[in-house]
Amino acid sequence: MALSINFWAEANAERGSYSTAGIAELITVEKKLMAQMADYGSVLRKKISLMRRLIEQPLGTEQISKMRALMPQIPKTEYWNAMQDLIHAPLAGVQLDPLDSLELALFAVDKDRPDLAEKWLSATLSGYQQLNPIEKELYEVLNVVRESQVTKLFELCAEVKSFQSALNRSGMMLPLLLVGALWQVLFPACGAEFYSSVHEMTKVFGYEQKMLQHMQKFVADNQSKLDFLRARLGEFEQERNEALHWGTTYFESPLNQYLLSKRLTVDWRRVENLMDADTGQKPLERLLKLRRSPSMPNASELEGAIDGLLRLQFVYRLEAKHLAKGILDGVNHGTHLSPEHCLDIARLALRDQHPRLAHAWLLEAKERLPQQPELHPQILALLVQAKAELGDFLGVNGTYQELLNLQPASEEHARNYEQFMRNHAGTDGLYESKIIEEHAPIPEDPSQLDEFQAYSLTCSGHRRLTAGEERHLRCGYMTETHPFLLLAPLKAEELSHDPLLVLYHDVIYQSEIDTIRKLTTNKIRRATVLGTKQSVVSNVRTSQITFIPKTEHQVLQTIDRRVEDMTNLNMDYAEDHQFANYGIGGHYAQHMDWFTQNAFDYKLVSAPEMGNRIATVLFYLSDVAQGGGTAFPHLKQHLRPKKYAAAFWYNLHAAGGGDTRTQHGACPIIAGSKWVQNRWIREFVQSDRRSCLLWDDSVATFGQIMELAKQQKAAAKKESS
Repeated sequence: MALSINFWAEANAERGSYSTAGIAELITVEKKLMAQMADYGSVLRKKISLMRRLIEQPLGTEQISKMRALMPQIPKTEYWNAMQDLIHAPLAGVQLDPLDSLELALFAVDKDRPDLAEKWLSATLSGYQQLNPIEKELYEVLNVVRESQVTKLFELCAEVKSFQSALNRSGMMLPLLLVGALWQVLFPACGAEFYSSVHEMTKVFGYEQKMLQHMQKFVADNQSKLDFLRARLGEFEQERNEALHWGTTYFESPLNQYLLSKRLTVDWRRVENLMDADTGQKPLERLLKLRRSPSMPNASELEGAIDGLLRLQFVYRLEAKHLAKGILDGVNHGTHLSPEHCLDIARLALRDQHPRLAHAWLLEAKERLPQQPELHPQILALLVQAKAELGDFLGVNGTYQELLNLQPASEEHARNYEQFMRNHAGTDGLYESKIIEEHAPIPEDPSQLDEFQAYSLTCSGHRRLTAGEERHLRCGYMTETHPFLLLAPLKAEELSHDPLLVLYHDVIYQSEIDTIRKLTTNKIRRATVLGTKQSVVSNVRTSQITFIPKTEHQVLQTIDRRVEDMTNLNMDYAEDHQFANYGIGGHYAQHMDWFTQNAFDYKLVSAPEMGNRIATVLFYLSDVAQGGGTAFPHLKQHLRPKKYAAAFWYNLHAAGGGDTRTQHGACPIIAGSKWVQNRWIREFVQSDRRSCLLWDDSVATFGQIMELAKQQKAAAKKESS
């Protein structure tokens, strides 16, 4: 089954995040994977049964079974004596497996009886052809019988027969070289030297037990493989049943999305490696076909899921101990992470220069060690690295001691510890202890915040307007921008005077949203951002988007007419409608919508003749369970997604320059899915709607835009009269 690539995000260095629109279908794929896994387990059980039968009930006569195990060490004379009674036995009276028949054929050749050899070779081929596929595969695995070997023996026997009469007439012996060649066809590893004493013979009987022990180990390994597969199958089925029980709400938790990506990448890779044996090829091939599908998640998708969790943790200042218990911003999602999950997250956090978060996840993994004690050394080794980066040298010293006590024979740990002690010898730093907070303290002076900190604190609610700053804002019904609004006024909420930021309520309808979702089906792709010279995929923006022209459907044209009523701006030259979906940890870091001069210089702007983006209208097409707001750090405003609402703001000053105060970003999704629609309005043909002034400070406020509309109506009425 091939999934649409649209269901997967491809990010920088092939890392990304899910679109919730496609996650549910992955459960169907996982169900097929589990079916192949069950088929493989059935084949494996048959193989183990056959192996045990070979161990517990050796095929053929007891003498041949014993001699076969000791072939390389037994002198030929003793072997010949053991075979002497069988070589002339009627074929119908002896029930032997193909290997036994092959040994008798070889013995017959050694005894200058190619006629008997041919009979036993015929029995060998007949017995081999009667084997079932699993038994044939087993013989191939153990390297005991191959059809090519039997065929070659037939050819050599024909040569023996052709020389037989000439040799007998001349009284010469059968060439020993030919006999040696026949022997090496089946036993190429046998040495040329054999012992001749019965004492040595009794000693080599112990080799049979060793051979059986090796075989028993092979069966035990396969049994362990089967037990592992059964356990994993049970776990996967339990997770899938839980997802089916909760329905689509199951995927609103980023932890469940992470666990799904973990199963479909790391866990299924382990299953694949375990199943990659000589048996069960058909179910394995089916599994590999699914695993190699370009639509299937890979290691980069797993990294994208972990990135999303770390982003949530950093932006919303969440604690690892709560996340590991499935508690996201105070809401319990009923998911618990194992020590291995915590270790995975810590490893990626450390790699991406988040030592505080890594330290917290490692401590959480250590707390859960009783579940997986074998991870203890890995956790301590990473904990040393995290503490060193954070300057907790006393903690590093103690962790090294714990690590060396756990693995005293490790030369690498001892070498690293010695290097650490040398680097800090004679300094007070060796004895410095440091309390490591999971999150850096919030600066008291807002001017000390960098852009990302300001964005993050706005998303988390730590940066907001005071009551005094909010008291000048107002809300009400807007009727001035179009006569139709006298009958159906717009519900408007003013969020900022300067620059203007307005939130309109109930300005798009469910029927329109349903049409939009149909239009965007199978069209969304990973979003890009403008680089210095080209558009690039970046972790700055983790969402999936598509652009649809308004000419494609009447609903889009209706929405544009409504936007024109809302903004009093001309929509004839607006860009195509953009639709975006944000999934696990999905976000768009702080940015401005207006184009820089660099974008125009490198021709990154489509239709540059239409000018810059004078304004933006952002429609919210869905509610979001947790997170996913729109943050305006400079305005200290956080717009929570509200279905059917739309935000409007000017991107440019009245003089035409970009307004940096409109910098904004989409906050990460904690739980749920967010759908939005963007309408970017260009400045072309807007001079009669919003006058271009000579200074930036004269930006229309909420009241001024309504006053301007009144003046325009009065001027038009006067002109018509």
